[in-house]
Amino acid sequence: MMPKKGITPPGYFEYTVYPLEGIWDLTEEGRTADTFDKSQLVYKIMIRHPDFVTDDDYFYDTSR
Repeated sequence: MMPKKGITPPGYFEYTVYPLEGIWDLTEEGRTADTFDKSQLVYKIMIRHPDFVTDDDYFYDTSR
């Protein structure tokens, strides 16, 4: 999304960056262990983007 360069997808609107989100869990081994072990943590980090951003837009911007 580069509106200053005239590159905007259909439906583009000015927006603020959404907050980063993380989902934390334990591996199966970590769930059955008697003690908590940080090395058994697994996580997924996500950031939301506006609906007008398509996969093509994303890969175009990250390939530069």
